[in-house]
Amino acid sequence: MSAHNRAACNGKLSRVRRVDELADLVGWTGTASAELSWQDVAGSVRVQYPATYRELLDVFPSGEFADGIRVISPVQDTGTLELFRTNAENWYSYFTHARDIAPETFPHKFHPEFDGLILWAIDDDHCYFWDPSGGRDPDTWPIVFLENTGPSWGAYDGSAVDFLFDVITGNFQHEALYSDWEDAPKTFYPTRFMGH
Repeated sequence: MSAHNRAACNGKLSRVRRVDELADLVGWTGTASAELSWQDVAGSVRVQYPATYRELLDVFPSGEFADGIRVISPVQDTGTLELFRTNAENWYSYFTHARDIAPETFPHKFHPEFDGLILWAIDDDHCYFWDPSGGRDPDTWPIVFLENTGPSWGAYDGSAVDFLFDVITGNFQHEALYSDWEDAPKTFYPTRFMGH
C-alpha cells in the first residue's frame, strides 16, 4: 500500500506521514500487529516512547532496515517484549562495564539510570539511543549513536523515523556511521529473532 493509500485509510489525505514515506522507500507493504499496548510496555520497561516511534511500529513489525539497522517492536507480542528488554539489559551491562573501564570514551548514563540513554535500534557495529537528559517530553529527545567499541559518538536532532529515512537515503552522514547506508538496499525485512 502506498503512502497516499495509507494516509487515505487513516483519514489523512492532506498530509502523508513520514513513516509512510519510509515504508514506500523500503518497499514495505505489509502490516504490523500489536498484541500489547504501549501502556503495557511503558509499565514494563519504565519508558514513555516518542509518538513517531509508536507510529513507526504501527506500520513496521520487528525487523531490519537496509540490511542492517534492526528494530525490535516491544508491542508486537510478549516474546518480542522480552527480547526487547533482554537486549536493552545486555547492552546496559556492556556499556556500563565499558564506562567503568573507559569513562572518557563512554561518558553517558544508560537506561535505567536516571536520564540514561534509551536504546531503540542496533546494527552490527552501532547502537542507537534517545537522549532524554534535555527534557521530559519524549518527542523532543535527540538521537545519539555510537560505534559499539567507541570512541565515535554522534547525534541527530530528529525522530527515529526521520533518522532512518535520512540515513538510508544518504541525507544524513556522520563519521561514526561509517557504513555506506545510501548504497545499501532500500529494504525492510521482518524478523523475529534479533538478540545481542
